[in-house]
Amino acid sequence: MGAGAVGLAVDVDGRLYVATSVGVQVLSAAGAALGVIELPKRPQNLAFAGKNKRDLFVVGQGSVYRIHTRTHGVRSRAK
Repeated sequence: MGAGAVGLAVDVDGRLYVATSVGVQVLSAAGAALGVIELPKRPQNLAFAGKNKRDLFVVGQGSVYRIHTRTHGVRSRAK
């Protein structure tokens, strides 16, 4: 994982989304690297929200990004 991990989010399948200096890194529930969501600006925090928690909202350096996903965030937390 890249340096500078700041924010975390988890989807219903246990994948971990981590805001780092290289973008949003995605890890499997077992900890294997699945990929990086690259953004124009460095992300600082993120959360699943919106209808059915299917949108991943990422904030950082004065910007907000909304990424529609095929999964959804864990529903045990209200956001």
